[in-house]
Amino acid sequence: MCELRVLQIIKGLDIGGLNGGAERFSVDLSGQLKKLGCGVDLCAFFKMNTPTEKDWLTKVSDKGIDVFFATAWAGPNNLRCFVEGSKALRLFAKNRGYDILHSHFQQGTYTALWLKRELNGPVVLRTAHNVVEWEPGFSGKVKEAISDFIYPRCLDAEAGVSKTIVEQLSKRYPDHIKKQRPVLVFNGIVLPSDEVSSPSVTTKKDKFTIGTTGRLAEQKGYFYLLAAIPVVLQRHPEAELVLLGDGELRSELEAQTTQLGIERHIEFAGQVNNVLERLQRFDLFVSSSLWEGLPTVIMEAMAVGLPVVATDIPGTRDIISDGENGCLVPPGDPFALANAINKMIEAPLLRQKFCEAGKQSIKLYRIEEIAKVYLNLYEALLARY
Repeated sequence: MCELRVLQIIKGLDIGGLNGGAERFSVDLSGQLKKLGCGVDLCAFFKMNTPTEKDWLTKVSDKGIDVFFATAWAGPNNLRCFVEGSKALRLFAKNRGYDILHSHFQQGTYTALWLKRELNGPVVLRTAHNVVEWEPGFSGKVKEAISDFIYPRCLDAEAGVSKTIVEQLSKRYPDHIKKQRPVLVFNGIVLPSDEVSSPSVTTKKDKFTIGTTGRLAEQKGYFYLLAAIPVVLQRHPEAELVLLGDGELRSELEAQTTQLGIERHIEFAGQVNNVLERLQRFDLFVSSSLWEGLPTVIMEAMAVGLPVVATDIPGTRDIISDGENGCLVPPGDPFALANAINKMIEAPLLRQKFCEAGKQSIKLYRIEEIAKVYLNLYEALLARY
C-alpha cells in the first residue's frame, strides 16, 4: 500500500516535567514507525518552553520527525488555550493527508475527533496510558462520564497499555455498539545495546544506592518510600536513596526528609538527561507508585539489569512476577517497602537472579515489536473504509 501518513498527538515534550511515560513512548513509537516506512509527524500540543523540552525537541528532530506545537501551555483546564490549539492543529493538518490520528492524552483525543469531521475521515484511535485518567473530584467524574459516552461511539479504536486498563475501557461499551472493543497493546521501550553493562552485584559495598525515577507527584507514592528509609538505615546505614525527577511535591518531600533526619542519605537529583547512565549507578530500583498504566521506568530499570522492588498494582503486575523477576509489595505500606529493600540488600544472589530474569522478560516489550502491532492495527482499521 502507499505510505501510511500518521499524526501522533501528545500533551508535550517536557518529558520528566509535566509530561511522562506516555509522551516518551510516543516519541519512540514515532521513530520506529518511520523506520517501518510510515510518514510520521508529532504534535506536541502544548509548548512549555523548558530546557527539557528543548532537549527532547532535538532528539525528535534527529529522528527525522517534524514536530508541531499547537499552542502555549497556560495551565490545566484552560478552555481558551485548548480551542486555540485545536484550530491551529486543524490548519497544520489540513493538507497533509493523514490516514491516522493517534492520540495519547485526553484533550488530544477530543481534538482528533473534531479533526476527523473537519478533514473528512482520517482514522482516529487513542491509547489509554493510565488506570486513573481524570483528576479527582466532581469535575473529574463529569469528564469521565462524558468520555465514557463519546469514546465508544466516535473513536475507531481504543488501546490500553495494560490488562486492567483494557478491562476498564471495555466496561463502557454497550452491547448494541458494534465498534471494535478495546485492544491490549503494551508500551514498548528501546532496549539498550549489548555494550551497556549491568550493575555489579557484590556481597558487601561501602555504599548501597537505591534509585527511583518519576515525577514528584502523589501517584508515585514517594511519601511512603521516604518513610521506609529510616527502617532501612537501622540495619544498613550505608544505604542512600536517589530520586530522579521533579514535580509539585518536591518541597513537601524535602521537608519530610528533614523531619525524618535522613537528609544525608537522600538525593533529589531533579530532571536529568542521562537517565540510562544514572540507572547504571544504582544497586536497586524501587517503584512506590500507588497507580500506573504500564510503568516505563520499571521496564528501563530491568532492561539495564537492575533488580526491582515495586508495589503490587495493575500495570506493574503485567511486568513483574513476584519472586521470579522482581519483588512486589502492597502499595502505601512503608514497612513492607523497607522489609523488601532490606531483603534485597542482604541477598546478593537474589538480586542477581532478578537482574538476569528481568533482562530476559523485558525483551517482550521491544519497541520494534510494539510498533509492528500498531502498524497492523492501523492497516486493519483503514481496511474497513
